[in-house]
Amino acid sequence: MAKAFVTQIVSANDLMEGDVVYLTTAKTWSRDIDVASIADTPEQAETLLAIGEAQQEIIVGAYLIEIERLENGDLKPLHFREKYRLHGPSFDYLAQPIIPSNTSSGV
Repeated sequence: MAKAFVTQIVSANDLMEGDVVYLTTAKTWSRDIDVASIADTPEQAETLLAIGEAQQEIIVGAYLIEIERLENGDLKPLHFREKYRLHGPSFDYLAQPIIPSNTSSGV
């Protein structure tokens, strides 16, 4: 028996920044999952994925993710990996001090 279709959106990574982004109804990319264009059928999902994959100059690695619509309208990823990606890295590299590699550590 075939698996029932689950509502999906397109996710990717911004080519220049590396941030997780989602395809919007305007066929642009946003870091806000709640403005993502939603596919309610397999055909819509294929169409959205094709639109995303055609924008290789903007993003990398477009793929479909399964989501749930909450009562308040927010979108929630169903799989752990996507929940983790939604909230970003657990380590902020930009907040760390830059240590030049040519300095002696004194050891």
